Amino acid sequence: MSAPATNGMMRLGRRAISTVSPALADRVCVTLGVLLVLAIAAFGILRPAYNWDMLAYVAAALDGRHETAETLHDEAWSVMREGANPVQWQDLTAANPYNVANYENPAALQSQLVMFHVKPLYVWFIQALEPLQGIGHAAIAASWLPGLAVGFFTLWWMARAGQAQSIPFVVPVFVMGDYFHMATHVVPDMLHAMIALPALFMLWKGRDWAAAALLVMACMVRPDSIILTFAVLLVAPFFGIRLLPVVLAFVSGLVVVKLIASTYDHIGWWPHFVFSTVELQAIVTGFNPEFSVKTLITGYVRGMSVAFQHSEWVWLAALLVGARLVALSCGLMGDRRAEAVFAACLLGLGGKFVSFPLPDDRFYFIFIAGMAISAALIIKPRFVR
Repeated sequence: MSAPATNGMMRLGRRAISTVSPALADRVCVTLGVLLVLAIAAFGILRPAYNWDMLAYVAAALDGRHETAETLHDEAWSVMREGANPVQWQDLTAANPYNVANYENPAALQSQLVMFHVKPLYVWFIQALEPLQGIGHAAIAASWLPGLAVGFFTLWWMARAGQAQSIPFVVPVFVMGDYFHMATHVVPDMLHAMIALPALFMLWKGRDWAAAALLVMACMVRPDSIILTFAVLLVAPFFGIRLLPVVLAFVSGLVVVKLIASTYDHIGWWPHFVFSTVELQAIVTGFNPEFSVKTLITGYVRGMSVAFQHSEWVWLAALLVGARLVALSCGLMGDRRAEAVFAACLLGLGGKFVSFPLPDDRFYFIFIAGMAISAALIIKPRFVR
């Protein structure tokens, strides 16, 4: 395309934008965000994913009602059989030796539940929804309902901060960071974000005690959320965050994590590391491999390899850090609280991978979400001024 034609298009575009008021641009951005959030929730309701995690969390929610592993196994699998389509059922029962073992052997499924019970608030949430629609639909709703909450809370946060026009930048980062998957699959990460994201908002608003309470609650959904609390503690002295609430949140979070692990007989960090990053075990009862530096390196290499090849969080983090550095070079500085949220989420993201190198995007969503929102608050991108 010739230079005159390009310049003509640019002038036309500027004139078109100049006819749009900032208020109208804000409304359009919010409307588009609402439509996307509703569409993702609708997909979760109409096309639910019957995956392995759903089986395990359904079994965890049903666990206390059965005296034998056999009856628990039968009920959990009957829930999956009722809702799964033929492709999903084939994948659940025969995709790999691990799935086959858990389909055929009740003791195998029973042994796996120690790694799912340790998200007690998520299991309780499924149980609380069960009387409304049955355990299967309750497990599905435990993802799309928090998905709606996270989506609408983010839109409200952006609008409240006067950054509604940042929504077309923030929401795509959410989707690439696994928001769609978490809102349509039975995993605890959307419920975790529903609690942790308001914690970051409270931190930004200077309501440190409320943020501390929410950070502790988040550990009941995902015990590894203690990493986010620790990251906040590390940045607190540099950004004017009161130390007492954050210190108490960290100590309380550690107590909660310890109580959860002991109550539900979690297998421990090293066996879980080997299980998740090196080799799946059909039965984890008594699984206690000896520590090995070679195995440790294997887990980290695998995690990095898969993350760099198949995950988005690495590249989203790089883009967000790059955007923040470019803004800094242009003299753009946010308020101290927005900078604190960005710094804490960046530290937490690194800490999460170092502590347990799982490559899946959903484990890093809260960090990417916090970085995206705080970057928008700092840079303030706008279509119309």
